[in-house]
Amino acid sequence: MYMKVTISGMPGSGKSAVSRILAEKLKFSVYDAGQIRREIAKRHDMTIEELNEVGKTQFWTDEECDVEISKIGKEQDDFFFVGRIAYHFIPDSVKIYLSCDLEVAAKRIMGDVNRGTERYENIDHAVKKLAKRIQEDSNRYEKYYQIKYQDPSNFDLILDTTELSIEEVTDYLIDFLK
Repeated sequence: MYMKVTISGMPGSGKSAVSRILAEKLKFSVYDAGQIRREIAKRHDMTIEELNEVGKTQFWTDEECDVEISKIGKEQDDFFFVGRIAYHFIPDSVKIYLSCDLEVAAKRIMGDVNRGTERYENIDHAVKKLAKRIQEDSNRYEKYYQIKYQDPSNFDLILDTTELSIEEVTDYLIDFLK
């Protein structure tokens, strides 16, 4: 049996880390909408922050990514796809949403040295920036797709990772996927 799994959720909830671990354990591929968007930004001589700013008013910034997500969803099996609305473009996937307390998420992000260009002065600054990013993304998804990406009815499983280690989340998801 083949499987496609989309993992959505809040920044700092563990989406990328869990997907990498699960992919290794299950011998699946892993894709990341954030990485695709960073590549799009680079092709257009922009930072990801600049691309996101343009995306508030111009649909092409999302559309380029969406086309790639849809293509992978149609052409491949046995993968994890990390992306807030990847489930929308891969409707035959198992849809998982990871939530997390915003302050815990901010601490996780601040402790991740591989995070890229996101930098925060302190936890309060990180919480404010993350809340703003979540709201801006929500607005964009409603504007362009008429979807509320955090709506529980979009998902097969919603898991709060606030109090869980990455190993506990991984074990839980392996059991769920069986």
